[in-house]
Amino acid sequence: MKKLFWLFGIVSLLWIGIIFMFSAKKGNDSAGESMTFLRWCCENTIDDFSTWSYEKQQAFIRRWNYPVRKLAHVTEYFMLGVLLAGTWNLYRSRAGYGWMLPWIIGTVFAAFDEIHQWYVPGREAKITDVLIDSVGVLLGAYLITQCILVIRTSKASDRKIKKSFDNQS
Repeated sequence: MKKLFWLFGIVSLLWIGIIFMFSAKKGNDSAGESMTFLRWCCENTIDDFSTWSYEKQQAFIRRWNYPVRKLAHVTEYFMLGVLLAGTWNLYRSRAGYGWMLPWIIGTVFAAFDEIHQWYVPGREAKITDVLIDSVGVLLGAYLITQCILVIRTSKASDRKIKKSFDNQS
């Protein structure tokens, strides 16, 4: 259990570094990468995308750019929530509300990350991004906490059953 705690903790810190690295990209670079990723997705999922006119392709990509970028926010912070709550719940002996502190820590990091973006050329800080990130952290932290709770409850139940059989013998 101790090794798993350290693994989750180290990977949490690495993930925070990755998020910070994405946030440090200049606005044009970040937008360009998003558009390139979306183009690749469209080319590989929409059968006749290559037959569309360039203007139609660009309009489609621009229409989906915002929702995909926000989905990326939720996804990266969902992973942060899983990692932080995994670390915290492995440190604690009970999981009950083990999602709260990781959610708060993740949300505070999201706010600091937005402030950091304020100083990156071509980027801006948005409170809506902090809220979206917070939802991602909450979902990840709550999900992993519930999984850990189920595992711990199952193990405790198995021990009780085994003990009752041992007492009958």
